[in-house]
Amino acid sequence: QNARLLCFDRDGVELTKTSKRLAPLASKIELEAVHANYARVGDELAQRNVRASCLLADLGCSSMQIDDPERGFTFKRDGPLDMRMGLAEATAAEFLRRASIKEVAAALRDGADFSRRDAREIAVAILKEPIPTTTTLLADRVRAVRLEEDCSDDDAVKRAMQALRIVVNGEFDALDELLASLPDILAPG
Repeated sequence: QNARLLCFDRDGVELTKTSKRLAPLASKIELEAVHANYARVGDELAQRNVRASCLLADLGCSSMQIDDPERGFTFKRDGPLDMRMGLAEATAAEFLRRASIKEVAAALRDGADFSRRDAREIAVAILKEPIPTTTTLLADRVRAVRLEEDCSDDDAVKRAMQALRIVVNGEFDALDELLASLPDILAPG
């Protein structure tokens, strides 16, 4: 037994499920579940004085997160506007309460490739009082915007929710941090 597998997940609920699924491998390899964002891989490996010979990063959210309306990742069933992968971050509703139109529009451009005009129009609609606190209220606000770009209402909602999820969870920053750490964490060869 000389192989070691470290599994990182910022979502404690999903990490527990994954640990149970991987448990049968424990007789063949050393397994360790780490409750942390993958941005922390470099720090966690340094603490263990190991380097990785292989790294697989699963970006985005899982179907298990989307399937649970209480997590706030889907508009197909009403749920709180949460979208957190871990519990340390502010919810999407909290982000919207403190964000400016400019910040929301930037998130929509960066995380969903909306044009400047469409991103601003969606941001203005979303930030009308009262700020939406559920997924279906957010979806209704996005659907009400007349976009210059040709896309279906549901496509626009999916993209807007993706952009909010990315900003709420700091996904681009986490990916940048992971990529920057690669030279230090990967074993030679």
